[in-house]
Amino acid sequence: MAASGLFALMLGAAGCATLHKGSHQRVPIESAPEGATVFINNERVGTTPTEAMLSRRMGHVVRVEKRGFDPEQVLLYTVPNEAERSYVRFSTDHYTGALNDLDPSRVEVELRPSLLPRRPGPDPEAEKAEKLAEAEQIRRRGGFSAADYDYVVRRIEAFYAR
Repeated sequence: MAASGLFALMLGAAGCATLHKGSHQRVPIESAPEGATVFINNERVGTTPTEAMLSRRMGHVVRVEKRGFDPEQVLLYTVPNEAERSYVRFSTDHYTGALNDLDPSRVEVELRPSLLPRRPGPDPEAEKAEKLAEAEQIRRRGGFSAADYDYVVRRIEAFYAR
């Protein structure tokens, strides 16, 4: 009798995604440059780099914002995980979302400096010099940290090197 009870418990645990995966998933969130504000489903949750424990039951909208940069938005979708294909499943697994994973499993964004145009103008060299000067002015006014300024200069250089 005890052996059959133990077998039933082991069988149940082997098929129970809630025990294996849990109802929440840890999602790392990073940005370049760092220090951007993170919103999940329109709720402020911190600054990059950070991690969020998100429900596997539903998708999420992650928005990353920083002054001087265009905001980025990443949609996290629910996708069936390997436990969903398991022979033994419990109704709680479906309810808790344990049969799902969030995709992508991590958020990594490169923020685009707002001062960059969508495409270079007719005189890219002159425009590049103008954008570098503009970035320097923003830095002097305290709008960019030293790290942000270095990042913006690299992005300007790469943009006009095309």
